[in-house]
Amino acid sequence: MWNVISMPSERLRILHVITGLGRGGAETMLLKLIQGTDSTRIQHTVISLTDEGVLANELRRCGAHVEALRLGRNPARLIQLLRLAKRERPAIIHAWMYHANIAVSAVVW
Repeated sequence: MWNVISMPSERLRILHVITGLGRGGAETMLLKLIQGTDSTRIQHTVISLTDEGVLANELRRCGAHVEALRLGRNPARLIQLLRLAKRERPAIIHAWMYHANIAVSAVVW
């Protein structure tokens, strides 16, 4: 007998937080991950701590929602990250690279 796991009727929400969206290794892997998922089942939101870089439009073409915090040297902008996380209500928060890991840790705790 097979156990069937029912899928939720709502798309799975994943919030990706990354330092920037230049054409580097982690950024390219994020793009490939989003390109390889079914956008009818998964909603990706990408938050760049810096700017939109060169990959933002490619991510949008894949169906991802992209926002740039332009954090710079203003840690008060981390409040924006908290607001975005509350608005998106993600099931998963995936932080890419150490700056994003620190930012997400500061906001989630």
